[in-house]
Amino acid sequence: MSDLLEQALLPFNLPLTIALGVVVLFWLVVLLGFIGIDTFDMDLTPEVLEADTFSLPEFIGKLTNAADIPVTIILSLYTFFLWTASVLGNYYFNPMHSNLVGLAVLGGGLFVALALTKAITQPLVPIMRRMKNSEKAPPVIGQSGTVTSLEVDGKFGQVSVEREGGAPALLICKTSDGALPIPRGTEVLIIAHDDATSRYIVRAIAATHDPLLSTSSNLPQINPGYQSSSASIANTEKELS
Repeated sequence: MSDLLEQALLPFNLPLTIALGVVVLFWLVVLLGFIGIDTFDMDLTPEVLEADTFSLPEFIGKLTNAADIPVTIILSLYTFFLWTASVLGNYYFNPMHSNLVGLAVLGGGLFVALALTKAITQPLVPIMRRMKNSEKAPPVIGQSGTVTSLEVDGKFGQVSVEREGGAPALLICKTSDGALPIPRGTEVLIIAHDDATSRYIVRAIAATHDPLLSTSSNLPQINPGYQSSSASIANTEKELS
């Protein structure tokens, strides 16, 4: 254990150790429900070449499977594998703790970590593609779901919505401006979609929870950027009343 700690704190390994610590902290926050896996995600298409032009982000997306797998997962795995390769490489090939050899080991670790990240995430690609296609399939606006994150507030939250013939869709959501946070386990109604933030707008179905959105008369006040289904919302309101 002391040897591992010594290697982790060497000058050429210390930055990777700090990065790995940040990764562990990130996943702890995710497990607590404060943020979602896709919080820092980027839109990387799976095509490397488009219209005879080269795009570095798209190339990286295909090379690391980040075009299909959330970037946070890719970065987490890559950081872990790079740290492991550097620590083990220096332990076996750099007993004198030479900075030059340490940098050489780090350079080799960059490619080893890339190969391992690609290999580990490859089986997940079909699953993630089906999940993304499920989210793009028939609109969920007007449907109900359950809050799965710690809460849904005006910036972020996660809601699980049952889908016919498939696994539940996990949606990134938020409440409308000025609405109260909605706690985990609450049943909510998907009332709109905000294109600017790529978030679905939800409200608690229990009328007593969110007075700002408790009646259908408030629904038209949603910003013009939201895409809503008036018919579905109206039918749901009738059922609730």
